[in-house]
Amino acid sequence: MNQYFDALSKQDYDTMVKLYGGDYESLIGNNPSVAKDDYKKLLENYCTINGGNIVKIDTIIEKTKISDEEYVYVLSFKYLDDTSFENGKQIEYTVKKIDDSFKVMGLPPYIP
Repeated sequence: MNQYFDALSKQDYDTMVKLYGGDYESLIGNNPSVAKDDYKKLLENYCTINGGNIVKIDTIIEKTKISDEEYVYVLSFKYLDDTSFENGKQIEYTVKKIDDSFKVMGLPPYIP
């Protein structure tokens, strides 16, 4: 979890691709000019053009073990300038073990 959001805060989309296990369909739909398998560019566009926010973890509010291969986290975020994201809004993220490594199943927080 921390590695994923550390990579986001550094805009290290190569690392984010390795740590993201979710679906790319909405990103593909919002970026028709980007190749469907260019996951790095799809994530970059999501975070810089399509409403995704570049944030870092402020607080891990809760961590729940669902199984040895799945955890659910409740997080609050702050922007890179240390101001609170959406007044401390709490967002839930699932982390699942896929192919022997844990992957974050959700995209960075979105504001339309």
